[in-house]
Amino acid sequence: MDTRTIRTYLLHKQALIKKKSMAELSALVHQQLGLHSTDYLTPYISLWNRIQDFDPEEFFTSLNKLTYLRKRAYRGTVFIIDKNLFPIINSTSKSFAQSWFKGFKKELDKKNVDFNSLRNQVITLFKEHKSLTVRELKKHIASSEIIPSKWYSLLLRYYELDGTLVRTTHRYLEDKVIRYELVETIFPDIFNDPLDFNDAIDELFILYLKQYGPITIDDFSWWLPITKTKCKELIAKFEDDITKTTLNNQDHFFLKTDFQALKKFNCPDEPVINFLPYEDHFPKAYINREWYLAKKFQSDIIGQKTITRGQLWPSIWLNYTIIGKWEIIYQDKKKTSVKIKINNLFNNNFLRTSIRKEIEKQRTELEKFLNKELLPLNKN
Repeated sequence: MDTRTIRTYLLHKQALIKKKSMAELSALVHQQLGLHSTDYLTPYISLWNRIQDFDPEEFFTSLNKLTYLRKRAYRGTVFIIDKNLFPIINSTSKSFAQSWFKGFKKELDKKNVDFNSLRNQVITLFKEHKSLTVRELKKHIASSEIIPSKWYSLLLRYYELDGTLVRTTHRYLEDKVIRYELVETIFPDIFNDPLDFNDAIDELFILYLKQYGPITIDDFSWWLPITKTKCKELIAKFEDDITKTTLNNQDHFFLKTDFQALKKFNCPDEPVINFLPYEDHFPKAYINREWYLAKKFQSDIIGQKTITRGQLWPSIWLNYTIIGKWEIIYQDKKKTSVKIKINNLFNNNFLRTSIRKEIEKQRTELEKFLNKELLPLNKN
């Protein structure tokens, strides 16, 4: 099996060659395991690339109905997930919460704060008020001066990761006010009968392998994250369902059922152009990125400064390779209008005229989508 076919097959699984219909939105969101959502525009642009006639207003409404949830998950990053995945992700994210909490607990100990007492107080407040924002929580606890105000966001981050709290509604597209409710209130069955951690890891591993395979041990251990030893144990556990192949002198793994589908896959004759957004979940699913981004161009696309290190800027893809960089330029202070600017096209002189025309077509269509359909959702 040649590398080109395998990498193009990954695009096929991402619906980046042939878009899905709006009727398939729920299934597609579920398959992705999470749409990166640190930036509020990212999941919408990710879906625009994958859904024909994508309706951002319908997706926004579904978020407020909690059909999809915005939640801290893998690596503590914020994702939009399908509600049906919540039991799995709520269980697996607890391990990250426990790891992260070690440092936070040291700070609480310095202030002589008993974490269990604080937790009980916070849960009681949520039961009394149903939903609270960071600011509202500060207001209710302020008189007690239990912890410094700067810690409230960290506290809620922990409670979100450990499965106590879940994010709920937001008023408009880029609403920065995060509202939380207790998981036991919204999803009592999940709270009262949580999925076993090891069972959740098993399910998530198979789902990840199905959507993103072939993958390396490094990929999955980084993505969740778990140890490489645990990843090797998972591969051994499911060895009857997994096929191993070698790409660029590295062992890669994917499901045998996926391998059968790959053998029947035919690469499209026409080149495919995609404008993926900042931190799109697909390229971030892999720790080894040289297969889609040449090493000499990585400093242009991957953040290098301390605050942005590792972040992927909006990128232009030709088939399964990044060939350029784009950005959103707001045209007014209220952010009601944008232009899509192409900052750089690598090896532009070697691109065929037909490819440059397709790049411009995609740029124009994305710009139209943002101005006509997405930005109107930002009205308060």
